[in-house]
Amino acid sequence: MKIDLSFSECLNGANIGALRHLESIFKGRSTRFPHQFPDQGLLFHQQGAIAELVFAKLSDRYWSQHVNRFHEEDFRGVEVRFSNRDDTKVRPDDNNLWVVSIGGEIPHYEYKGCIFSEKAKRPEWEKDFGGHGAPAFFVPNKYLSKDLPPTYKEEPLP
Repeated sequence: MKIDLSFSECLNGANIGALRHLESIFKGRSTRFPHQFPDQGLLFHQQGAIAELVFAKLSDRYWSQHVNRFHEEDFRGVEVRFSNRDDTKVRPDDNNLWVVSIGGEIPHYEYKGCIFSEKAKRPEWEKDFGGHGAPAFFVPNKYLSKDLPPTYKEEPLP
C-alpha cells in the first residue's frame, strides 16, 4: 500500500524525530551501533517517527508523538519499523506484538506488511550484522502479511 504525506505531516514527523534525537543527546545517551556518517542518528530518529505517523494515517489510529519511551509499543500491540531493506527487523524483546514495516522516502511511503513477533523468531532469520553483540531477527519481506494488524493483541490466523 502506498501512502503519501502532506508537507505538514512530514514536518510534524521530522520534528518529533528531531526532538527524540536532541533529547537523547542532552541526556547523554550513547548510540547502540556506530554511525557510518555524521548525523545518522538524527536521520534514524526522524525516519522512525515519520514511519509511525505513516502507520497512524494508514490505519486511522491515534499517534501519541511520544519521546523517550524506549522498548514500549508505538501503538497498542504494534511496533513500527522503518526500513528500505528487503527484510524487517524484529528484536528478541519484541514480545507478543505485531511488527509493522514501513519504507519509502519523504513524502512517499509504502506499507510493506506486518508479522506477529513470535512467528518472526526463527533461527534462520537471526543475525548480528556488524558483530555488535545485538542479534535480532531479520524477516524477509516476502513473509510479511499485507493485511493491517488488528487493533488489539492476538495471534494471526494460520
